Formats: sequence, structure tokens, C-alpha cells
Amino acid sequence: MPIVLCSRVPFRSMFFQTKDGPEAALPANLVVGNANEVLALSAQHRLVLVLQGHLHVNESLRWNELTFLTGGAVSDAWWKGDNWGTL
Repeated sequence: MPIVLCSRVPFRSMFFQTKDGPEAALPANLVVGNANEVLALSAQHRLVLVLQGHLHVNESLRWNELTFLTGGAVSDAWWKGDNWGTL
């Protein structure tokens, strides 16, 4: 049976590398700190999708057979419109 993991903060993201340059890292408060360990636990299961948020951008990453989808925001009111292409 396929497994979908949902997380408020990202397990993987290229947002800061895209925005700030290829050597930029995600700040510690914007990423799951033990993501590698959690993903390793799923190695013997059929994890196929990670739904994640917190960055307020739309992003899709594919690594091996695993897809990471970062959702935008429910409301764009606090940043007053378009935020890196995400409303």
C-alpha cells in the first residue's frame, strides 16, 4: 500500500537555492531537522509522496521514486499578493 507523509515544514526543498543561489541552505526553523532519519525509516515501506508546507511557495521535487510537494498558502493577505509566483 502506498504511503503519503504530511508535514507542516519541508523534508526537502530547493526554494532557497533558487531564490538566493545554489549554495543557500534552508534555515533550521524551516526544515525537518531529522528528515534523513525519518525518510530512512520509510525505506522498507512504500512511501511515494511527501506533502509539505510552511514556505508559502508551490514546489515539486522528485528524488528517486519519491515526490515532495510543497503547497502555497491558504491566504496571501500578509504578503499582499504574489510571493515567488505563488498566490
